[in-house]
Amino acid sequence: MAQDDIKDITQRISRDTLKEVKKIPVLCPWCNNVFTLADYQVEQGKKTEVTHKICPKCLKKVKGSDESK
Repeated sequence: MAQDDIKDITQRISRDTLKEVKKIPVLCPWCNNVFTLADYQVEQGKKTEVTHKICPKCLKKVKGSDESK
């Protein structure tokens, strides 16, 4: 391996060890309820907010309205 390759791998390993797993609230954009927490790898010291995903209850409503058409 070349010296540059080793340096690149070392820097990548260092960056990865600076990440931590945080629980982030998952907000449904349809009903605006937080329905679960998700694990995300986040760099240490970085602020985290919410992430969005449709909740099971709203998904049923949306799928049900598609079937009635």
